[in-house]
Amino acid sequence: MEPHDRSVQAMTHVLQTMTPARRLETAFYLARLARQMMAEQARQVHPEWTGEQLERHVAERILRGAR
Repeated sequence: MEPHDRSVQAMTHVLQTMTPARRLETAFYLARLARQMMAEQARQVHPEWTGEQLERHVAERILRGAR
């Protein structure tokens, strides 16, 4: 079995043991984390951007996909 397959199996097991509420909470946490990471990356590339510009950029990436 490939390492990737074992990882998928382990993650599947973890998710199956969670309650639906915990899975939803985890999904929201991961979505927030992804937005924060995208904003930080954009902030490093464009330090002159305002918070509003960063938020708009992240929203556009999420809605239209990363370029």
